[in-house]
Amino acid sequence: KQQWAEYQDLKTRIRSVFAKNNLDLAPVHHDLNPNNILTNGKNIWIIDWETSTQDYFYVDLAVYANFYIYDRDQIEAFLKTYFKRNPAKLERAKFEVMRPLA
Repeated sequence: KQQWAEYQDLKTRIRSVFAKNNLDLAPVHHDLNPNNILTNGKNIWIIDWETSTQDYFYVDLAVYANFYIYDRDQIEAFLKTYFKRNPAKLERAKFEVMRPLA
């Protein structure tokens, strides 16, 4: 019971951080594993949208990163490429919080 209560408290605190900005909401795939990303070297197709929903886009960033990104330099390049600038501290924090949950 104690672990469940701690989990619920953590979930509530994380949601409160994300809830401060609805601009983070977007269509999210939720399952960007390597089997759902196809490429021919020129084009990319994302398939298997059955778990997609409106959610925080950090979910997809975190899922993708968990499969493809292995070190701090790659994370920095990934986030800078995604945001087309250096990410703000809050953006970086949201990504880091979501990563172990994805």
